[in-house]
Amino acid sequence: MLETIAESEDAPQRGADGSLVSVYAFGYRQAEEKVVEKLRRETRMLSQRGAHLLPLDSEDAAARLSAELDRLVVGTEDLEAVTSLPFDVLTLQVDEGVIVAHRAFRISQPIGSPYVPTPDLRGCRQPLLAELVRKIGERHGWPGPDEFSPFVAALDASRGEPLADRIIVKGEKEGRLLVENPGGALVGLTRSQLRVLARIYV
Repeated sequence: MLETIAESEDAPQRGADGSLVSVYAFGYRQAEEKVVEKLRRETRMLSQRGAHLLPLDSEDAAARLSAELDRLVVGTEDLEAVTSLPFDVLTLQVDEGVIVAHRAFRISQPIGSPYVPTPDLRGCRQPLLAELVRKIGERHGWPGPDEFSPFVAALDASRGEPLADRIIVKGEKEGRLLVENPGGALVGLTRSQLRVLARIYV
């Protein structure tokens, strides 16, 4: 599961192991519109590799980004060489599905001020994001699926169907909507997360 961020207060945001999505906008709503459009393009490419995007809210993203990081220095800008080494955080700048910049880090302290580490290395070769996802999976493996994985995968598989047939709201708990899909996957999502998920997996 890849997690992706949008730099806007209360907008869905990403975890530290995801790809950076940033936009210029006059206000929250315009920022969300632009981010949704970018994420929609990425989801179609990534879903072919079995990867899905889960947007995070600002509070969740801040918790995941609260760490002090040391840059991983390997003497090369080759992304393939970087991903062959152990790393804790990998930041990416993606343009139309192509990785144009990257930077790998090791966590030195588990607690720090939330910030988005900069992907400032530009290699001569620019691989596809889907290609990188496959290679990281082969070299390091991916965590096993959590409760969100079948839910988002079902959303992806049911593109084009009416939203009411794809998502069933079962209630609310601790500020999150409890939602289920016809396959039985039940998850808790904030309203903004659910809104963006429904729009990028249309």
